Amino acid sequence: YQRRVHGEIVPEEDRVFEHEGGRCIVDDMSLPLVAGSTIDYVSELIGSEFKVLSNPNSAQSCSCGSSFAPK
Repeated sequence: YQRRVHGEIVPEEDRVFEHEGGRCIVDDMSLPLVAGSTIDYVSELIGSEFKVLSNPNSAQSCSCGSSFAPK
């Protein structure tokens, strides 16, 4: 599975996290909203995706898991 970044990674504004060959790129403005989150690659019958398993900065999230309300 591969996703590509459209545009340039700006070292002054973006943080790149790498683990076991995977990379996650987060911009500085979003970093406080996702700091401490756990993400995983999930394969299911309906498809495969990167999924946020837990986010300590989330007060609640939608049922599909694609958005959340920050604390």
